[in-house]
Amino acid sequence: MKIERVEAIGVSLPLAKPVRMAGSEVATAENVVVKIETDTGLTGWGECASSPTFSGETQGSLLAAIDGFLAPAILGEDPMRREALQAAMERRLAGNHGAKAAVDMALHDLAAKALHAPVYDLLGGRSREAARVFWHLGNADPGADAREATARMRDGFTFFKLKVGTTTVERDIDAALRVREAVGPECDLCADANQAWSVAEALRFARGAERAGLCFFEQPVPASDLAGMAAIARACAVPILADEGIFTVQDVLAHAREGAAQIVSVKLLKAGGFAGALRAIHAAETTRLPLHLTGKVAESSIATAALVHLAVAVRDLQYGVGITNHYLREDLVAEPIRAVGGRVRPPDGPGLGVTVDEDRLRHFRSRSRDQT
Repeated sequence: MKIERVEAIGVSLPLAKPVRMAGSEVATAENVVVKIETDTGLTGWGECASSPTFSGETQGSLLAAIDGFLAPAILGEDPMRREALQAAMERRLAGNHGAKAAVDMALHDLAAKALHAPVYDLLGGRSREAARVFWHLGNADPGADAREATARMRDGFTFFKLKVGTTTVERDIDAALRVREAVGPECDLCADANQAWSVAEALRFARGAERAGLCFFEQPVPASDLAGMAAIARACAVPILADEGIFTVQDVLAHAREGAAQIVSVKLLKAGGFAGALRAIHAAETTRLPLHLTGKVAESSIATAALVHLAVAVRDLQYGVGITNHYLREDLVAEPIRAVGGRVRPPDGPGLGVTVDEDRLRHFRSRSRDQT
């Protein structure tokens, strides 16, 4: 089996409603879908969301990286040789982890289809039948966040992540307390500041929101400020989770060494794909840092399927998984992935298990921004 064609496709996917977080409001997801075709007729699919303030990758840079560097590195090659192809892509292009993640997803989709197996079998096999899912609350409005959490409880969600750092510390404290009152003591609630605050502001929030009983407090200060993260971790009763600060194994080890986090978040787009994600996960296991998996707001069911396969394969997933396709107004696959009762299962079938609707793909491509 040989790779005959690699196509990178920019898409603009409207959200059902905007998600507000520190520094940005996401109303439309500017993503890139990768399609890899082989001489046997098999096709593999991958996807990555653009994230200029998170990973430094825009839709344009993702397209340029794949078309100009990554596709030429793998054309004519056997997609089963994933480690060799990863090395070839690394030689062609440094960084650009999101672009590499999208290509890597498509290679895993192809390899698993060739073996008539689900992707999680390539990752070591299934450790659990389903993974617990959290729901983002990103309204920047305490009342709206509380009402949304109440509504999602009726859908079976028992785990909520409140986006903070969007207005004032006092308003975010109010939001945390009001959401806790709305969902009661049985649900898990965490807060994500997306690097918005200083150490003093983060501690003011943590102390003010103490009665909200947060299960973790995510990335309160900039990713580069390990000393600040460590200071908050020492002074705060709530476990501190590192997200924007965790891209590589070295990042995991540094946070463990400095006491800068008690939990780490792994994303495929940060890790450059499955192999990098598994290396980061194993480093977290070695340093006894519990794991949280999540996608970027908002990915379609293509990238979501990849994340769910990883979530059911890893050994320990204490802090659940954050899928993001359900925030979209419309998905790119025939049967979108959905959480049922607050839990999500990987799709049935070989590969990622999703069937891309190419009519929808063309529709959203026609509305995307200039890809040149």
